[in-house]
Amino acid sequence: MRRLVDGKARFDSADFAGAQAIAEEATLAAPGDQDAWHLLGVALARQGAFERSACCLQRAIALAPGIADFHLHLGNVELERQRLAAAIRCYQRAAALDPQSELPRRALALACERQLDAGIEHQRAGRRKEARACYESVLVGQPARADALHLLGLLDYETRDLAAALQRVDAALRVAPNAAAFHESRGIILLADDRIGDAQESFASALRLQPNSASHLFNAALAHWRRRDDAAVEASLRAAIASEPNHIEARTLLAELYCNMRRLDDADREIGSVLALAPDRAAAHALRGRVLRARGRHCDALLALERALCLDVSLGAAHNLLGQVLKDQGRAAEAIDAYRHAVERDPRNPVIGSNLLFALNYATDIAPDTVLAEHRAWPTRHGPATPPPALPPSPPLDPGRRLKIGFVSADLCAHSVAFFLEPLLAGRDRVALEVSCYANNTTSDAVSTRLAALADSWRRIAGRTDDEVAARIRADGIDILVDLSGHTRGNRMPLFARRAAPIQVTWIGYPNTTGLATMDYRLTDCWADPPGLTESLHSETLVRLPGGFLCYAPQREAPPVAPLPALASGRITFASFNNLAKVNAELIGRWAAILNAVPGSRMMLKAKPLADPGTRALMAAEFSRHAVPPERLELVGWVDGTHHHLEHYARVDIALDTFPYHGTTTTCEALWMGVPVITWVGRVHAARVGVSLLNSIGHPELVATSGDDYVATAVALARDVERLRRLRAELRPTVATSALTDTARIASEVEAAFRRMWHRRLRPA
Repeated sequence: MRRLVDGKARFDSADFAGAQAIAEEATLAAPGDQDAWHLLGVALARQGAFERSACCLQRAIALAPGIADFHLHLGNVELERQRLAAAIRCYQRAAALDPQSELPRRALALACERQLDAGIEHQRAGRRKEARACYESVLVGQPARADALHLLGLLDYETRDLAAALQRVDAALRVAPNAAAFHESRGIILLADDRIGDAQESFASALRLQPNSASHLFNAALAHWRRRDDAAVEASLRAAIASEPNHIEARTLLAELYCNMRRLDDADREIGSVLALAPDRAAAHALRGRVLRARGRHCDALLALERALCLDVSLGAAHNLLGQVLKDQGRAAEAIDAYRHAVERDPRNPVIGSNLLFALNYATDIAPDTVLAEHRAWPTRHGPATPPPALPPSPPLDPGRRLKIGFVSADLCAHSVAFFLEPLLAGRDRVALEVSCYANNTTSDAVSTRLAALADSWRRIAGRTDDEVAARIRADGIDILVDLSGHTRGNRMPLFARRAAPIQVTWIGYPNTTGLATMDYRLTDCWADPPGLTESLHSETLVRLPGGFLCYAPQREAPPVAPLPALASGRITFASFNNLAKVNAELIGRWAAILNAVPGSRMMLKAKPLADPGTRALMAAEFSRHAVPPERLELVGWVDGTHHHLEHYARVDIALDTFPYHGTTTTCEALWMGVPVITWVGRVHAARVGVSLLNSIGHPELVATSGDDYVATAVALARDVERLRRLRAELRPTVATSALTDTARIASEVEAAFRRMWHRRLRPA
């Protein structure tokens, strides 16, 4: 014992080697003496022999686990060895054994601080597992440490465990309720979980604590964006930029907002500001491409998008926009490739997935079975992560009761879909059908007002999450929910994947299957989908309306039918006013054959992208390949106003339908303006819509059965000017008295179809 006292004295006088020697003798003489092992451990530590020191101190603790200093000194050794988690455990034990001493608490705080810093470094480097271990060990030593709880929540957010992330951040807020950053993180997590209203509340809390924070303002703008509250988005972003003028993300999002609002000059200004700060920012170049496309400068848009993709080939949005521009120019195959690249980069984005499916309808070389398989794959990627909740109990299942019908569309405005929906709403039996419209429009117009007046209820769903809208539809007690979009712009396919109503139907908005197992029916007719021909290409059950699946409401602004222009000009003018995306090389070859067979004839193409000189040059070059010179073409771009658009038919003798994707509204407009339309029948629905329209007005002779027949039919009609003159005079009255414009007919047939669906639900086979 005296020898050990001498050893401690040597230690106190900094003779650590001497203390070590005496302690070693003591441990040999008395292996059960904890003080000897402790002295040996601390002496070794002072000489840098930390591994041996740790072993000796652990032996001392094993002999006397209740002595605080032993744990404290082992903690110091572990700290030197950079074993921070072990040090924290030692210090925590020392503090528990000697709660009056400041030393263990100070040491514990130091170790936790170092461990937290280590975790932050791991997290920044992407080493999430190591970061998590650091934060969890900090919480072992300081269970109520708010910043560790917060950082663990951010790790959970990064790995998409949103429930755990929210739980951690809420725990941090209970400790530090005035930490603005914690409220902001909570909002970010809630936004990722589609809890937009709750996210907005969290961002508001952060802003109350830090009113001028550019970060909080930017995140608040993201929440407003999800609600499509453009005014609130703009206000938040402008405030963020005022607080931090070089906030690139805020300026980029503001530019995107201005693109959406068609404020193209403002968008250009913000894009210029972004590129002045960050010339190589790919997203800004992509946005510039979007503005150029909106201005009709498609070739310039392609250059901007190529620049964006050179800077960041992983940018899914740029690939997607590239697909849009190429499709606009009639380059469907290239557009499909671009969309596929976009899907690869952003596989969970349902909008990009739908854009690819829509583009497949324009393809001339993809088998229908392949197109079906692509559509069936969409719900796997973009359907709900968990099965939708069970529908609430239905009211009494009375076969004859008034049915509640819901229509969902982003086109409940001046759009072709509205022209076909309005006759049904106007002609329906209000006793039999109660109609609710769920408008995904971002803007409304006079057509929206008319439709709203014809419906029993009108709900705006733009900016509402699919879960929120599904809950609203279930609360409304909708019996049959009707999709009017398919995979076109602004669709709510993820909503239908959630089974928002007992019966779900798709109609008029899209020329193909949705691919959703939850979409029960598709309304069509025997011309667009002859029995036995296309059932295998649909995931839905086909329901055929006897008089045709479409009913057209002629434009109120339509001018009178003009005299046949060939009588005055002495030549035949063919035309197509269809979307240029429907035009392809094979079709141009057929059009050229028609022009070459009719001397002096001309071709008028009217489509928005043709305002672009580069696009016009591309189109003229395609015709030149078939010996049709540019002077025989008239390429017309955007025309403002329906009346002026339809006036162009005064210069057209014969309209030529597109193939394999037929026109719909364009065909109806041409017929209403007295212009016969030659169509070319194919196998799938998109290539048979013209067949339906022409049969519904009693002119099946205008339907060609092959490409050669298409040319022959057009040439024969062009040579019969007297027949053209009669058609010019007869078509509008014929259309006006046909099934195509019979409001009562479409209302009766659709109501009967809905009633049969309802009865089938009551008495399933």
